[in-house]
Amino acid sequence: MLMRRVPLPKKRAMPRRNGGRVQHGRINGPTGKTAQHRRYHDYVASLPCVGCGRTGVHVHHVISDGHQRLTRNHDLVLPLCPGCHQDGPQAVHQIGTAAWNELHGIRQHIEAKKLRDAWND
Repeated sequence: MLMRRVPLPKKRAMPRRNGGRVQHGRINGPTGKTAQHRRYHDYVASLPCVGCGRTGVHVHHVISDGHQRLTRNHDLVLPLCPGCHQDGPQAVHQIGTAAWNELHGIRQHIEAKKLRDAWND
């Protein structure tokens, strides 16, 4: 007895507005950052880069430990200079979390937790 195949659904006629990218509102929920998160991020932005020690840093959200995806959390952030964060050839967003952690000898999610524990609001 042959089974009859069901046709696949048609593709969207209109492309998605965001190009398939994940929106922060879907991850964080409707509230986003609180005032406490903003104060904490200001504190993190005043610290030197954990990769190279430069000042003038970006606040990098740690969303992976290099092997598995962690939840998006505004408390798990690290200070990274533009070269270590996005712009440089060995930036975390260029080579990936696992390779960056191995290159610098740190584990981002553990460092972010230590930094959060050391901060008092």
